[in-house]
Amino acid sequence: MRGGTGAAGENAEDFPIYTLPERVTVAENQTKQVSFLDLAGLKAAKIYEYRSNSFSTLETPQHAAVAVRFSNTSRALPAGTVRVYTSDVGRHAKFVGENPIDQTPANSELSIKLGEAFDVTVQPVVVSSEKLSRSRTRYTMRYTLSNAMAAPVAVDVRQGGLFGRDSEIGDESIPGRRVDAYTQVWSVKVPAHGEATLTYSATVGG
Repeated sequence: MRGGTGAAGENAEDFPIYTLPERVTVAENQTKQVSFLDLAGLKAAKIYEYRSNSFSTLETPQHAAVAVRFSNTSRALPAGTVRVYTSDVGRHAKFVGENPIDQTPANSELSIKLGEAFDVTVQPVVVSSEKLSRSRTRYTMRYTLSNAMAAPVAVDVRQGGLFGRDSEIGDESIPGRRVDAYTQVWSVKVPAHGEATLTYSATVGG
């Protein structure tokens, strides 16, 4: 990083440069926190989500997370911890959650976990797995989502682990979308006091 105009995400060959709004002096054995990204006007939404980075069956339903989702639009973000604050009745900042993130390109979708939704659960099941070659496997997955609340909810199911250049998603019961090279996301609507099911196949490996 360097002192400058405060613009974020310039590139020096393959390395992004994040400039600070003013010169910063750090003494020996001293640490400082410096704000260098202005996120005023950032559009964010509270969501329910469930993340899995593998293909496995869990015997016990898992609680969905309550998270804040946003896009970093035209600004790249460095690796670090993103903290979320909200204003209380006295307009004081109140810490509500944090997540570490990797170095993130501009126009990426991010979500920061705030806690768990105890009335919304997700249970993944591997319906079948088929070895196609030494390094390539096709999984058929089923996710059962339950909602004990009096209002319907939408849950983002994020399937990571789509490694390999020829990874494929098929047979989707609900259309999904690829948000990065390794992750597919489905928005599943779950009725009040009810259940919904998501099924799909995933072929992974080289």
